[in-house]
Amino acid sequence: MARFSRKLVDNRPRLFSNRELLELEKKWSDGIPTDEILALFRDRGFRVSLHTFRKYIQAGLVAPSLMRTGAAGKFKGSSGAYPPYTITGVNDVKRRIMDHDAPAFESLCSTAYPATIHLDRARIELEKAVKIIDNAIDDPVGVTASDKFLKKEVLNLQKTISGFKNLIVKIRSFVLGA
Repeated sequence: MARFSRKLVDNRPRLFSNRELLELEKKWSDGIPTDEILALFRDRGFRVSLHTFRKYIQAGLVAPSLMRTGAAGKFKGSSGAYPPYTITGVNDVKRRIMDHDAPAFESLCSTAYPATIHLDRARIELEKAVKIIDNAIDDPVGVTASDKFLKKEVLNLQKTISGFKNLIVKIRSFVLGA
């Protein structure tokens, strides 16, 4: 796994590159805790608070948590695990602020950007379903002709999901550039 530099470029915060975002998505494929998301951006020189993060969620610019987990003991509260593409959402908002020097959440809310959150969620669910099917047909006991056909269709579906992911990136880039 690549290490992400903490150094600022020209005393400006550094956004994540597309390659880094993909690496982070793989690393945190099962979900990423709030404190990790905030730490990633603070390490890059961004000022980001829990309040701001929650504001992005309420505005529909960042996906809500996948699950809530309670801490052991009374009155410890709970924490959420967010989908890995949440990092991309925060990165996009920060990019908009840096590029336009404007309130990003207000300008992005009036675009099609929030729809990309739903597209990402659909992609993640498709990837999970394909993984379940793939694991089921990889059972070495009694491979049938229908399993071979299903395996071929799963490969086709994986290619389609990859294309879907690329399309989401294009839509997001277009909306951010608008």
